[in-house]
Amino acid sequence: MYCKLSPELRIKHSLAIAGGKEKYLTHIKKYVKDSNLEKDVHFLGYVPSQFMAPLYREALSLIFPSLHEGFGFPALEAMACGCIPIVPSIGAFQFMTGKGACGLMYEAGNRKSLQVVLAKSWV
Repeated sequence: MYCKLSPELRIKHSLAIAGGKEKYLTHIKKYVKDSNLEKDVHFLGYVPSQFMAPLYREALSLIFPSLHEGFGFPALEAMACGCIPIVPSIGAFQFMTGKGACGLMYEAGNRKSLQVVLAKSWV
């Protein structure tokens, strides 16, 4: 969805991807290259836990697109650091964010819904 944002928003807000399994990242890295977004998207790899709080504090938001989440500790950690979580509207996240009162929610599985939330929150 990042690639669907306006060029102005992509210039203003780069995307950092932390962690991830290589089998998923290979596809994402190819997509980033094919979409000519290499200057805007940064792959951080594994980030040790002691560096997560500073990363959250510097971030505008945490996009956490999990559809099968037991609790969602990364979103909770982000909120504790003043970073707004952007999460799908599934049970665990609805409970954690007070149905969006302290985070932003998008319709689970709906890419357009995520794109709209990103565009509104990153202005």
